Amino acid sequence: MKERFVPPYYKKEIFNKLQRLSQGNRSVEEYVQEMEVTLMQAEVEETHMAIMAIFLNGLHREIQYVVEMHHYETLEDLIHQATRVEQQLKRRNTYRKSSPS
Repeated sequence: MKERFVPPYYKKEIFNKLQRLSQGNRSVEEYVQEMEVTLMQAEVEETHMAIMAIFLNGLHREIQYVVEMHHYETLEDLIHQATRVEQQLKRRNTYRKSSPS
């Protein structure tokens, strides 16, 4: 059924979307969800290392730089680290906005 209704270029487009995927204005959690959906659509068998590299590369640079300095072995570790860094950055930005200069 897939072959009948899914155009031949679809899988290639989804794979390209996966390669270009970035966090943008989304939270880490929303970015993770988008990546999971795209991975399911792409139906590709990427290694865990490749998926972690794609995920890390798509994070905001501030988050990426901090996460790269920590040890992680699994995608779950990486997501956890990125979420913690995002929360720290939010708290720091909130503190800076609320403190008098």
